[in-house]
Amino acid sequence: MSDDTTLVLTGLRSGYRIETAATCGLTRNSISTRALVGYALTTETGKDGLPFLQVSLTSEDVQAEPPVLDLSATYTQNVAYSEVDLDLRFTDLPQGTEVEVACTKTALAIPRQPVEGSSLIGMSGSKLGKFSADLSLRLWLADPDALKSSSSLTLSLSRIEQTPGGDDRKIVLQKIALPLSH
Repeated sequence: MSDDTTLVLTGLRSGYRIETAATCGLTRNSISTRALVGYALTTETGKDGLPFLQVSLTSEDVQAEPPVLDLSATYTQNVAYSEVDLDLRFTDLPQGTEVEVACTKTALAIPRQPVEGSSLIGMSGSKLGKFSADLSLRLWLADPDALKSSSSLTLSLSRIEQTPGGDDRKIVLQKIALPLSH
């Protein structure tokens, strides 16, 4: 991994939905709630001036269909590269799966889309300079029980380097691998 870049995990949340309905005479009542719950990670400074990692429980009501997984991270790049690629590799994902990578650097954002099986999707940003971006990797599963022991997601940021022979070579700057089996 590159010393000129950092990728810091800032949170991991999971979505849930509870719906219930009942009929009483001619009146039908229904209640539903959707939320994301999980952990937020922040670096704090103690009274002694030393940094420490603080883990907090988080909860947020959501209106839309919550993802089953929402991983947030901050990517910082202290060097200007001519091109940076954000790739999302997925392995053995069941039918009815959707993914999205939201990014404050819009050139690198991957819109929500259906995926299944094993493949790679990505975006490329040119002349982004030195920057910092917040990323959210989100996963929606129609059937979480259909995950296999080999199901996984890998999010990576890479730069493109031209070799003396004129070929392009991809150099991984930062990477997060997420096994999804249960």
